Amino acid sequence: YLADLRAAIIVDSVKGEKPGEVRIFRLPELVAHRPAPRLSPHDPGLSDCLLTLDLAGRAPAEVTLVGIVPEAVESGTELSQSVRDALPIAVRTVLAELDRLGVSIEERASPTEPDIWWERKEPAEPRAR
Repeated sequence: YLADLRAAIIVDSVKGEKPGEVRIFRLPELVAHRPAPRLSPHDPGLSDCLLTLDLAGRAPAEVTLVGIVPEAVESGTELSQSVRDALPIAVRTVLAELDRLGVSIEERASPTEPDIWWERKEPAEPRAR
């Protein structure tokens, strides 16, 4: 998905000390460390992917990772309160990155409600396409 892009902004959870902290990593930081052994279903990691694309001459020129430090990493689907509280900061950070990259942004006249499918308590009605 990242091959041949000019730039990419990725949003994910990241390691850190303070739950809810929003951290920004740029391409040099993302590829600075050797890839670790693959030990989970989430492997290969982002740095593996970027290094492989670079070797093939197909890596994005710019990559920004906007990360939020989670309270805990465990099975489940609901966001912790600290992560929920950090979402507006993460959104502003992504918007600032888009602006820095020269991507024009327009606010919707009437915002839509977020589709947080993983938190539904009841089956949702099928959406029209």
